Amino acid sequence: MASWRELDISRRRDVQGLAAALGDLKTGMHVSATFKSDEYGIYLIEGAAVLSVNGSYLVGGQPLDSESRKPVSVLRTLTLGITVREADDSAVVVEPVTNDVVAHGDLVRATFEQSPYGIFEVTGVAVWAPVGNLFVVGGGWFLTGKSGEQEPRLKGLEILAGRGSHHLHIPSKIDAWPNTE
Repeated sequence: MASWRELDISRRRDVQGLAAALGDLKTGMHVSATFKSDEYGIYLIEGAAVLSVNGSYLVGGQPLDSESRKPVSVLRTLTLGITVREADDSAVVVEPVTNDVVAHGDLVRATFEQSPYGIFEVTGVAVWAPVGNLFVVGGGWFLTGKSGEQEPRLKGLEILAGRGSHHLHIPSKIDAWPNTE
């Protein structure tokens, strides 16, 4: 069975520890950040830290801090430097990813490439969005598009565990996109 200890987080946030890590963070540094949100559940993003135009840091497009250098509310853990992942028995999907390959609730590790974030990985639960006929993973990264075919930014997908064979909370399907106004 696949290892998903990376997604085990305590119920309590260590805000002081997160602030200290953010204080040591530099642009281009490799980070491993765990987040928790209602829409995507618990997910991990690993990649290079990028400084945004407003002066906050991002990893894979996900904000780590606010303009005042306080950790964002969805950030649960932050590790700086290179991480070493244990080998697992995940199934690497080599064929093009389609809506038929992924199921709502599968635990996946997806590799994306997008400027200015470079190459980064998102590990989390695949969420079905019938509103768009597509699958997303933590932070709102699309695995498939409206056509049901693989999104161009997605460079690789591993299915770590199928729905029902992992202990993580499975978020609800996305029936409407959040209103950002």
